[in-house]
Amino acid sequence: MGDTASCVCGDGRASGDGDAAFRQQPFAGMHPAGLPPKGPNGHASSDIQQGKGRPRAPGGGRQPPTGDQRTALATLADAVLRDATDPQEVERAFALGLSAGLNKAELEEAREAGLRAVARRRARDALARAVLSKEEDDLRNAVRLADEAMLDSREIEPVLAMIEELEASGRSSSEIGRRNAIVKRLESAIKRRGFQELSDAIKEAEGAGLTIKKQRAVLAEARVTLKMVVARREAADERRQKERQAAGDAAEEA
Repeated sequence: MGDTASCVCGDGRASGDGDAAFRQQPFAGMHPAGLPPKGPNGHASSDIQQGKGRPRAPGGGRQPPTGDQRTALATLADAVLRDATDPQEVERAFALGLSAGLNKAELEEAREAGLRAVARRRARDALARAVLSKEEDDLRNAVRLADEAMLDSREIEPVLAMIEELEASGRSSSEIGRRNAIVKRLESAIKRRGFQELSDAIKEAEGAGLTIKKQRAVLAEARVTLKMVVARREAADERRQKERQAAGDAAEEA
């Protein structure tokens, strides 16, 4: 086959679960929704340290969560900790939190973590079924779901090895030409650095279930490039906003 199957994660990481730390201690010391709000740079806001967000009780202390709020928090935490299988379970907990009066922006953070947990469980179930069936379509679909769920690369290795064996033995029915064309579109998108072109190429590659080392490396590079493009766009938007604000202030002073 020439190239061996890769265990590179979809975002270029060698290993790791993006919600690992969150799953170990998901809601300790955080806002009512269980997750700190993000600032403009994508990192946790300093609102917690500044005392913003949760209502303060008389005397300067923060209001403790009500019974309904505690129930909503516990439900969301449970969904993340055990990798819930039903996205509706997460949505119900989200709705419960809203009705209990929790902050919507903070709840969105917890909701996203819960849905990522659902994706991880579905991907792991697909990997287990694929190993048993040994069918190429099942194997490639499992890799696709695992990449989308950002599973640790070590969880994907057995399935990648099985696909590699199929390809090496000539028993693979994979559409080699189509996958090569998808990789070329990825490479072109990386060079052009266009947001939409990168987004479309990455989505197409994820759906193809790339398993060859070089192909997966290109997909990882495309994801990193897209993150850079997004970061630059956000920085440019922030700069323009500051310039408009400065121009407005100057006009008022004049």
